[in-house]
Amino acid sequence: MDFESATLAVVNYRYSSWSFRGWAPLKLANLEMKEVSLLMEDPNFNIEKFKYSPTGLFPTIKLTFKDGSEVYIHDSLSVAEFANEYSLEKNKKSLWPQYFADRAVARSAACEMHSGFSQIRTYCNSNFVRHREFEDRFCPDEVKVDLKRIYELWNSCRKQFLQTRNSATLGESAQGNVKDEGFLFGEYGIVDAFFTPVVFRIVNYSLPCEDEFAKKYIEATKNHSLVKEWLKLAVEENSYIKHYEEF
Repeated sequence: MDFESATLAVVNYRYSSWSFRGWAPLKLANLEMKEVSLLMEDPNFNIEKFKYSPTGLFPTIKLTFKDGSEVYIHDSLSVAEFANEYSLEKNKKSLWPQYFADRAVARSAACEMHSGFSQIRTYCNSNFVRHREFEDRFCPDEVKVDLKRIYELWNSCRKQFLQTRNSATLGESAQGNVKDEGFLFGEYGIVDAFFTPVVFRIVNYSLPCEDEFAKKYIEATKNHSLVKEWLKLAVEENSYIKHYEEF
């Protein structure tokens, strides 16, 4: 890839689930980039945002080329796919599972997260930092349906990973000899990045989780180095939006 520089624009580390889903794959790809974080509560936000994103939506990454031309990539899924292409070219490492069946299941799960689970999004606003005790109003039946499906989805991903890994004809070599660090497909990748924000909804709203793998997965996600890096940025950011804090 022959671009000269890259600038990633996100909004509020503290609140933006979509920003995380773009940021994390780029960090996994070891892309050297400038990071700009805009605050949605800034009075000038609706003017400033178009300086970094033609759509006014985030995350957006701008690639600048030697001739001065620019390319903008927006939407977290598109940014993640760019990160994967960059990683494949520069690092010879995919951010999706290597084996095609594993990869297909991972992409299906990430896309379901990208477009679904509207009830948990509605009842539990994204906040990576603030922890609340359980309240019934955050966990009506509609959210319980979402949670049930999320836990099923995580288990189906894990089942696929182990099925390939334990196959006598496939095994670890078919998966690129990735380490099994307890994530959906062994190592933390794009699919895990897409589920990380919902992990923090579950944790920070004290939502019920009795599924054994889901509990282990939540802990592994919370303790991943990239997630800790994002949380540090979220805590240090001077940001406060009442809608996300006093909901």
